[in-house]
Amino acid sequence: MNFGESARPVAVVYNLASAGGWNLPAPKSDPAVRFILKLVVVLAVIYALAVGLFFAAMHQPPEKFAGIVAKMPPVFFPVLPFRQMWTVARRGQLEPGGRAPEFELSTHDKQSAVRLSELNRGRPVVLVFGSYT
Repeated sequence: MNFGESARPVAVVYNLASAGGWNLPAPKSDPAVRFILKLVVVLAVIYALAVGLFFAAMHQPPEKFAGIVAKMPPVFFPVLPFRQMWTVARRGQLEPGGRAPEFELSTHDKQSAVRLSELNRGRPVVLVFGSYT
């Protein structure tokens, strides 16, 4: 076989007699490989930091989170696992069959407010969210 002029045979010596087990020769480090490895590590740390900060931002109130998202560069959206983080961050504490938390909403004409506890006096209340236009 001809491996070219630059190829050199490599001999690996195994010394099983020593107490440490296998003794392999230390590999020679190529500066390009070390640079690429460092670059990959730095990019992985930056990515993990971005995911963590974005996940922490998702736990903010909706108005504050909207302000954060409005200032983000669009390149982050296809790169970050948005849907998975959103599902975890916005998961509520409600369980099927549990009681709804107390809340107050203004009426359509904005003249008065309606509280859930006022509606839920001895009869069930159905909450429907969506647009029917």
